[in-house]
Amino acid sequence: MKIQTHFFMLLLMAALLNLALTSGAQNGSLDSTFGNAGKVITDMSISDIGKAIVTQPDGKIILAGSTKTGANYDFAVMRYLPDGTPDSTFGNGGIVVTDIDGDDQLYGMALQADGKIVVSGSSLTSHFLLLRYLPDGTLDNSFGAGGITAINVAGYSSGICRALVIQNDGKIILAGGVNNVSNLDVAVLRFKTNGTPDSSFAVNGVRITDNGGTHEQGYAVALQTDGKIVICGYSSVVNGNGHMIVLRYTTSGLLDSTFANVGYVTTVVGISESVYTMGIQTDGKIVVGGNLVVNVPFNGNHDFMLLRYNPDGSLDNTFGNAGIAVDHTDSSSLGYAMAIEPDGKILLGGRTDLGNASDFLLSCWLSDGTLDTTFGNAGYTQTTITAKDFAYCLTIQSDGKILMAGSGNDGSSVDFIMARYLYGGILETVIEVAAQPKQMICFPNPFSSKATLQVDAELVDAEVRNATISIFDCFGIKVRQIEHLWGVSHTISGEGLPPGCYLALLTQQNKLIAQGKIIILN
Repeated sequence: MKIQTHFFMLLLMAALLNLALTSGAQNGSLDSTFGNAGKVITDMSISDIGKAIVTQPDGKIILAGSTKTGANYDFAVMRYLPDGTPDSTFGNGGIVVTDIDGDDQLYGMALQADGKIVVSGSSLTSHFLLLRYLPDGTLDNSFGAGGITAINVAGYSSGICRALVIQNDGKIILAGGVNNVSNLDVAVLRFKTNGTPDSSFAVNGVRITDNGGTHEQGYAVALQTDGKIVICGYSSVVNGNGHMIVLRYTTSGLLDSTFANVGYVTTVVGISESVYTMGIQTDGKIVVGGNLVVNVPFNGNHDFMLLRYNPDGSLDNTFGNAGIAVDHTDSSSLGYAMAIEPDGKILLGGRTDLGNASDFLLSCWLSDGTLDTTFGNAGYTQTTITAKDFAYCLTIQSDGKILMAGSGNDGSSVDFIMARYLYGGILETVIEVAAQPKQMICFPNPFSSKATLQVDAELVDAEVRNATISIFDCFGIKVRQIEHLWGVSHTISGEGLPPGCYLALLTQQNKLIAQGKIIILN
């Protein structure tokens, strides 16, 4: 039978761990096990700006951006342990700085399945930059020229690379814009796995789209399950004002005429709006996020804004107000980063301006486009890290926790900053529970670094494949999740988890197969 585990799992936790029943921490609250009370500040130079963040399967965190070393900015990639401390096995004390050709600005990053790190951006002399690092932080000499690919698009005086995504076959998609002095147009490029342009895509690997505006560029890119490429960004084609645009391309680099009939859609919400981030739901609907100018004449005020489109490019009338969700929280809220939770809720992060100061602002929205009032304070969490905090990226860890990062200005320098928030856990989980779940054995138990979880194969009704191990703390909060497991024996790591008792659940197709108690020491 399927049951909501609000009650059952708390009883199970108490029975296994011999602890009193305790309510879990609120979604959206800072994770006290991360950094300094949930916050991390990294001062590398006079100006460090974090623009992209990913997590590795082992829980390590990679934050990338730009650092000003002298007169110009360089690419900067930093890796942290799961608790927020720098990973000394990566680069120089956890940091890798790469000077390419002058003022280098990093905007995008993705992690390959083999652990290699791909980053992208632009410089004064290169329209599109693409670099690949080995897992230890050294440049991958099998990629481009010494780990670096630099591309200038013929006929254009400048360009900017805003985002990247990696296809299932390993090919790399870049999105941004190119400028021919009078017009800025949307650009999408595809590269082979070795960093060379993919000539099978568009024209020599490059597709430029001019839909009639003088200022157009792509800010975010995502892939559909069928391989089609979706880009959201900015266009000045309507009334001369800046409005949002969503474009879809076929796998060969052509505008997809099945999307809004012409391959792109421009939506006017107010006097002006910008979208910087996007995601694609499991049902194929496209969610884009950013901010809306709410005053006429414009006086600098913005609202958080989300829009959801059907797969054919039409607005989804079941979301918000005719496909558009806007919330006015204060004088100015700017959304830059988004992620879609497995439960369908949508996270939109950015900043809120407070006069001469600003804070991180993270919001959570239900799948119908209304705010989730159980998250933070009526749907929002506001975090002060330095005097002026700007969030540009966020990601969801495998255990459900939320990482948001950007830059903070303390008055003397601009630094990399991160915050981690609690989300999800045992209270929100719906699973099919067997009458008598099998027991998993952990050995050694207790343990400090690594242990093996094993269930007797003869006791399992069917082959264990594509299964998941979820680990919960004594408060019912999911602290780690390991996916795509096969077989009845699996290695787990205690790295980054505080000492204590935990519950491990082995599930397959949302059915509980086995459970076990683990104890982690210092």
